[in-house]
Amino acid sequence: MEIVARITSDATVAKTKSGKEVVSFTVAINDYYKPKDGQGVQLTTFVRCAYWVSTAVAGRLLKGVLVQLSGRLGVEAFISKSGEPVGVITCRVSSIKLHAKSGAGTSQGAVDAAPANDDDLPF
Repeated sequence: MEIVARITSDATVAKTKSGKEVVSFTVAINDYYKPKDGQGVQLTTFVRCAYWVSTAVAGRLLKGVLVQLSGRLGVEAFISKSGEPVGVITCRVSSIKLHAKSGAGTSQGAVDAAPANDDDLPF
């Protein structure tokens, strides 16, 4: 599945008990439609993401950055502390492309965030 969305807060890196590192972040998918009655409706869907391939990209996954993600969607359900049922959409990300940061004149261009070999770096 592919998603194009904005990151809601800076990514974090966590370590599992076995020492494996994961980059975690949440994206917001904004949708807007105008029904026949003429009143526009803004709909936002949040997706909790986990990227297990490399932590090198974490410093570039900042709040407001537009990203294109490929990965596998899932759903988690649990009961909150207040006793309410909660559902969370998740994505196990396999590839990331950075497109642009929010704000005028801050376009970063499309950058593939797949792990690179040190020999492949242009500098």
